[in-house]
Amino acid sequence: MAEKRWEDFFPRLPNGFHLALARTPFTGAQRRILDVLFVATLGTPGEGRETWDYDGTLERFGREEAEKTCGSIAGSTGLHRETVKRELRRLVAAGVVVRHLTGWKGTPSVLSVEMDPGRWRLDMLTAPARFGSREASE
Repeated sequence: MAEKRWEDFFPRLPNGFHLALARTPFTGAQRRILDVLFVATLGTPGEGRETWDYDGTLERFGREEAEKTCGSIAGSTGLHRETVKRELRRLVAAGVVVRHLTGWKGTPSVLSVEMDPGRWRLDMLTAPARFGSREASE
């Protein structure tokens, strides 16, 4: 069995998208949440993928959306669950994260990242995080 190395597993993001991320004033918590979503959706195992299966999700790398709970994001980032909930609401309101299906009481939400930075509403990143999303603020 080949040795597992963390360098072998990475999300594939276009260079222009990386530059857009660098120019966007995300908070540290928001960026950590986005990083978890990048790995969950755009992540791709590299060399050694035949011998390593992270949480049984090997076949689900490279997908457009991911099922995530606030608790699982909190566990991956080290952030408090309430912080994840608040910042995720802000990211959804800003159009950076798309919530395809809302989770309820431990049922995961289906989330993806909007890959067109021109559609993001950056003014909403620091707006008061109200329950709901963009529709509630328009």
